[in-house]
Amino acid sequence: MEKGTLIEFRLHSDRHLAVAERPEGKKHWIVTDQRGQSHTIHPRQITYEVSGQLYRPADLSKFWQQVQPYLDPAALEVAWELLVEAGEIVTPTSLALLLFSAQDPPLLYAAHVLLADDKLYFKQKGEGYEPRSAVQVAELKHQLEMEQQRQQEWQEFLALIRQQLQRQQGLSAATPLPPSCHQLMALCPTWRSSVLVLSLWSGLLPWEKKRHTAPQL
Repeated sequence: MEKGTLIEFRLHSDRHLAVAERPEGKKHWIVTDQRGQSHTIHPRQITYEVSGQLYRPADLSKFWQQVQPYLDPAALEVAWELLVEAGEIVTPTSLALLLFSAQDPPLLYAAHVLLADDKLYFKQKGEGYEPRSAVQVAELKHQLEMEQQRQQEWQEFLALIRQQLQRQQGLSAATPLPPSCHQLMALCPTWRSSVLVLSLWSGLLPWEKKRHTAPQL
């Protein structure tokens, strides 16, 4: 790696773009992100190096703007359909050529982000990504749909709880749910437990009402 290399690294599991500034000791590098903050990182933290040209920290914002139009997960599904039969390993370089018919640095990085963030169509294998089988993709899609359904049911259940609060305690829609509500809901993972929650909760309502009602003068 040399000064001016644009890299992606992980900090507390979050993705960051930065430009390499100088070596630090035998193994580490000083890098600068787009906010001008310096980080000392180990090569193990680097998840991608953008090849093709050198950059300055001031270039990072423009670079990211060039990347964003290509971050369409639907494009990854098209690539998977083309590659799944042959089971061909794909890399950011080959994916950029397949999807965008070019290998400019922003396109290479966009291909990397698509593959790295994907949990459905490809799985990492060595330095590349292997297309999942049609059966695996169908099962993952089913799991995703079920999770979305559970989330929707959970939101409906929260709305039911809030309506109960509004009727019995006169709380506004913007009032956060009281702590006892969250504690009880943690025991009831779906809306189907709502009857049990509300019946248990009825004994707590007077106490909660004291917490949320203005004192009488």
